[in-house]
Amino acid sequence: MISGLLKPDAGEILVDGHAFWADPQRAKKIMGVVPQEVAVYEELTGRENLEFWGRIAGLGKAEARRAPMSCWKRCCSPTAPATR
Repeated sequence: MISGLLKPDAGEILVDGHAFWADPQRAKKIMGVVPQEVAVYEELTGRENLEFWGRIAGLGKAEARRAPMSCWKRCCSPTAPATR
């Protein structure tokens, strides 16, 4: 719960005197939350993995869907097809 993967059923988590869920990104930055291991789920495509971890990181659904293609366009040839 402290890293933001699960919301508590009751109670409140304070980070630097502020409610965690009021601004989870700020709280994670203050705490220095870094996943212990990088997980890639084999049953998901590369893009689906990126969308999943984007949502875990706090991106909204639409933003998590746009982010992988934005990265692809910046890092790779814009004419190359984005494949699995």
